[in-house]
Amino acid sequence: MQWGSGGISSLASQIGNATYLLAFNEPDLTSQSNLSPATAAQLFKQYIQPIQAKNKNLKVGAPAVSAAPGGRVWLASFLTACNGCKFDFLPIVSYYAS
Repeated sequence: MQWGSGGISSLASQIGNATYLLAFNEPDLTSQSNLSPATAAQLFKQYIQPIQAKNKNLKVGAPAVSAAPGGRVWLASFLTACNGCKFDFLPIVSYYAS
């Protein structure tokens, strides 16, 4: 998983034989990777899409937003900003108390 923006410029060299790449972890939360939808879209286009283009077997997930109400809003804004971006699945972050 590319957690946030830190170290993203070296992400391609760290992929190895991975079959899945998860984009940003809860970017909608300031306590997590804390990225705006526009910044996440720009980073996705600049760094993640080229990796995906070179690794045809790599499955790429969209950013994993939180289950908080703002998560859906953030994701909708990201999808608008990342027009033309390709991802294979939408990760879902959900916490359940037992």
